Amino acid sequence: MIGYLQVSNPGHSDKKVFRSYQCGLCHCLGAEYGFVYRLFASVDMVAWAVLLDAARAQEAPMGRRACVMSPLGAHGPTLFSRERTAHTEIAAALAVWFGGEKLKDDLADEGGLWRRLAWGAFSPGHAKARARLSAAGFPIAEAEGWMRRQAEVERGPALPLSEAVRPTEEIAMLTFGFAAGAADGAPAEAASQAAMRDLGRGVGRYLFFMDNLLDYSGDVAGGRYNALARVPKQAGQTLEQAPEQAPTEIPAAVRAEALGGLRGAIAGVEAPLAVLPLNDQGRYLRRAILRSFQEKQHSFLRATPAQLKRGGLKALKPEAPPLWGWLVLSGLEMQRELKAAVGKTPMAALRLLLAFLVLNFFPRSQWAAREALTLGGAARAADTGDTGDTGDTGDTAQPEPEPKPEPEPEDSGGCGSGCTDACNNICNFDSCCGDSCNGCDGCGDGCGGCG
Repeated sequence: MIGYLQVSNPGHSDKKVFRSYQCGLCHCLGAEYGFVYRLFASVDMVAWAVLLDAARAQEAPMGRRACVMSPLGAHGPTLFSRERTAHTEIAAALAVWFGGEKLKDDLADEGGLWRRLAWGAFSPGHAKARARLSAAGFPIAEAEGWMRRQAEVERGPALPLSEAVRPTEEIAMLTFGFAAGAADGAPAEAASQAAMRDLGRGVGRYLFFMDNLLDYSGDVAGGRYNALARVPKQAGQTLEQAPEQAPTEIPAAVRAEALGGLRGAIAGVEAPLAVLPLNDQGRYLRRAILRSFQEKQHSFLRATPAQLKRGGLKALKPEAPPLWGWLVLSGLEMQRELKAAVGKTPMAALRLLLAFLVLNFFPRSQWAAREALTLGGAARAADTGDTGDTGDTGDTAQPEPEPKPEPEPEDSGGCGSGCTDACNNICNFDSCCGDSCNGCDGCGDGCGGCG
């Protein structure tokens, strides 16, 4: 599960939730396990940290922390961060444990010096995380049993997809079911735990089918296990089909069954997500799971064979330009923005650079508050095209006061009635509406309508 639980077109509230929870998780990983373990603060584990709070209708308090991973990033050296709680510690332990299990599995399957060295470096943290989860009540032994069953499935004879999906489904059910209440020691409500287990079942099934669909070409070419290449050829047959004998294209019947599994998984997560609170955390999870799954399914159906050969989630994204092209385009864009912001005055450019440095390295100083006005004025000049030069006309008239900006509507997680998209279509349904009221974003069908 790498990159699946991610909001594709995040709004302001989504970014606020993601950054604050990722920052809190990153700091907890560094404090509990060491600096290098901060790499496990992935988008998927951030979503699970958010779920721990949302499932218990709680919210970690907000603070502000120095960012040690990106001190010179676009957001400055300090970030809004969720304070460390029992839920953060559980999310950190689960991130390290899952990461260690992945390293151990890769080492057992493919071997290699680098994998052996990586496992040796991360195994102490993996053991500590396992003990932490076990003490918190996580069903660690049962989850490890299903992981062993997954290894048996990969080494064993061909299985129908309904049986091959079982280990992934059960592990996800255990993980999401635990989120319903074990972190703070209080017993979970039966209805809440059942909803979270149903959510885990849907997420597990989606990951299984989508991962096998995306990786089919690469797995077959590399001789690796893929459930879609190992199904029985006909009903009632159990003859194993070796990867090297698998067809290079997914058989039509197998593809149809896998797509049916995707649709069923998406339908299965909708009802459990509805029980989450209607706050920023709940809205973030609905977009990171339900909407993200829908968009990935649409992208897969539109992907070309050449795209699918790239494998993984890369197959659902447009091909990136070469590095030299990206550098040239970035340089040209930076030059245009600088000219638009400061005109042709060298002193204005120097002033802008000074304001940027002060705001990044001394964000709480009085000097930073004054320099913030410099950046604000530069941005307004860029928007209006006004460089402050009145020329030699002798006009001494006072400039008109700027109109007060209209207050922006609160981000409610969807577009209500009355919004229109870029094609001037009226947007009335949240399920088919993007964060910016682009009505066809959710369907991915452009201006031609949602199909």
